[in-house]
Amino acid sequence: MKELMKIILVYINLNIISLTTTGNQTFSFATEDIVNWPGICQSGKKQSPIEIPRSYSLFDFSEYMRIKSSNYTRFSTNIEVQNNRMIIGNLTGKGSVFAFRKNITYKFDSVHFELHYKSEHTYGGLQDDLELQIIHEKDVTYFLKNNETDPEASFSKLIISVRINASGDRINTNFQNLNLPNGPTKVEFDFNSLIPVGQPYFVYEGSLTSSPCSENVYWVLNKNFITISNDQLLAIRTWITSKISPEAFNARKTKQKHERSIWYQYFPQTTDNQNPSSEGNMWNFKYVILILLFLLF
Repeated sequence: MKELMKIILVYINLNIISLTTTGNQTFSFATEDIVNWPGICQSGKKQSPIEIPRSYSLFDFSEYMRIKSSNYTRFSTNIEVQNNRMIIGNLTGKGSVFAFRKNITYKFDSVHFELHYKSEHTYGGLQDDLELQIIHEKDVTYFLKNNETDPEASFSKLIISVRINASGDRINTNFQNLNLPNGPTKVEFDFNSLIPVGQPYFVYEGSLTSSPCSENVYWVLNKNFITISNDQLLAIRTWITSKISPEAFNARKTKQKHERSIWYQYFPQTTDNQNPSSEGNMWNFKYVILILLFLLF
C-alpha cells in the first residue's frame, strides 16, 4: 500500500510540474482562466481593450496627450510566435515617439509590435480585420536630461494602435513587406507612417492585453484605418491562424470602461499653448454663421 501511495504522489507531482512548465501552452484568448490570466487581469478597473463608441458625445474633447513626432528608421525585423498565440516583432532601439502632456514632453522608446487577428479594440461594436499595436516604454532618463520630474511615473508605456481593414485588390506596399506565407517571417514597415502625427486619434488609460495585464498604459488609437487588399488579408490571416491553431483568433475580448474617459484628439495641429477643443469649436461656429448668412441672403 505504501509503495502504491508513493507512485500516486509521484504521478500527481509530475502532473503539477507539467502544468506549471507548460502553462503557456494553455494560454488562450477565448477563455481567460485564472491560471494564465491571474490577479488584476480578472479584477482590474482599467483593463484593455475597450469599445470605442460611435457617439462623439461620449468623448472628452479636452486635450489629454498630443503625439508630436516620431523618429523611426526603416529596418527589417523578425516576427516570432510567443505562447502559441502572440505574433510579435522586435523593435528594440528602432525608434521613439515624443508626446506632449501637461506641459511636459515625454519620450517613449520602441520595444516591440504585436499583430492581432481580429482587432482587439472595437468601434461601434465592430472589429477591424487586423490590429497592429506598437509598444513603447517611457524613457525615464529623458526627464533627467531636461531637469524635470515625472508627475505620472505610474504610466510607463505608450501603445499606438493601428487599424487595418481589407477592401478590393489594391496592394498596400507597406504591408506587402510582411511576406509571411511563402518567405522568411520578416517585416520592413515604414513605422513613421503609422504614428498619428497630425492625424485624429483616441486616447485612454488602460492595460496590457495579455498577462500580467499591467494597468500602466497610455493607449493611442488611430481613428482612421489603413486599407490592404483582400488577398493580403487572406495571406496574413492564413499565416496567423496556422500559428495559433486550434484557436481562430489572437485578440482579447473588450472590457468594461468603468469610470474612464476616452479623449478624442481631433485638432492636433495646434501649438503647445492652444486648446484643440476651443479652436475646433471656434471654426465650427464660423461655419454655422456663414451658412446662416447664405440662407438669409
